[in-house]
Amino acid sequence: MNAISRRISSLAVTVLVVALFAHPAIAQVRLDLVGHPDGKISRVLGLSYDGRAASGTLDPYHSGDLTRGFRWERDVGRTDFGPPDFDDASTGDGISGNGAVVVGETHRQSYRRLADGTVQLCGVLGTFLYSNAYATNLGGSVIVGTCSDNSSDRNEPFRWTPTTGIKKLTGSPGGYGQARGVSDDGNTVVGTIDPGTVLNPPRAFVWTEATKFTYLPRPDGGFDNAGAYAVSGNGRFVVGDGAGATIWDNGVPTLLTGLSGGTSARDVSDDGRVVLGNYGGFDKNFIWTPTLGMIDARAYLENNGVVFPTDLPFLKVTCVSGDGLSFGGTLGSSTDSIGVVITIPTPGGAVLFASLFGAAIRRRCR
Repeated sequence: MNAISRRISSLAVTVLVVALFAHPAIAQVRLDLVGHPDGKISRVLGLSYDGRAASGTLDPYHSGDLTRGFRWERDVGRTDFGPPDFDDASTGDGISGNGAVVVGETHRQSYRRLADGTVQLCGVLGTFLYSNAYATNLGGSVIVGTCSDNSSDRNEPFRWTPTTGIKKLTGSPGGYGQARGVSDDGNTVVGTIDPGTVLNPPRAFVWTEATKFTYLPRPDGGFDNAGAYAVSGNGRFVVGDGAGATIWDNGVPTLLTGLSGGTSARDVSDDGRVVLGNYGGFDKNFIWTPTLGMIDARAYLENNGVVFPTDLPFLKVTCVSGDGLSFGGTLGSSTDSIGVVITIPTPGGAVLFASLFGAAIRRRCR
């Protein structure tokens, strides 16, 4: 059995030996590899509120094989989506806050997969050819995403419920648009849309049925060339781009700074105190908190007690749980890539314990 097989057969990798150091903060530090079948790589794309469940995608190494979505659950493992319900390619782009419902795309249209394994196709708008669901609410009853065709300038954001079916967002100006996030109650939708003005610059938006489209201002006061990618469960905090990584608190923008290179905020915890994003040409990840500011994601996790496997040196973080304590993404090397869910204790306690523990180890090694 090779190193990868041993790692996959033991799905949960607890990064510190809790039996020797029975500390309540350290006991919560986990690094769980979701594994993958032979011939594929895995990516975690969505997390439940508590980080105990995840959705993601299995990408094939070879052309001709099909991409597959999956649902993963701590202490249970990974369920891959395949025939008979998924006899075409599929993705697992998002998961409900309660961890029960996965959404994505299959058969060129959005779907939701319920806790009992039932799959419901959600259709497409009008004359569009495709739809893709990116996010769902706390209970998995509201889905948001985009409909598209073969024209690069014709995408329409949508909202789906079991009662209404797939509907475009009321008041949409048309053009190019994507809905990327939705609040826990399903009433607040965020995304990016071309409002049909000169040169068609994209704008970040918040949508509700009552207010329709509200464009979010950039920190410098403008509106053009901005985008929104995620929203907190209560709909208060939105993150995205606005001349750099930006968080909006009830529509008021704040530019997040601290690392060089282009930055973009991609996900946010429910209390708005943990923001995940990209920096340095978007090939690196940052984590921002009000107390620490913007720091490299790997450094943040290591400072909170996470020990990474040495044979998987590359880290890509794509999502954060609603409670701000779990992070999903990919660990990889030049020959492999494996989805990962990393859970830390409440930030602060583990950092202190890890520093004291590290000091003790250094003293013993002298």
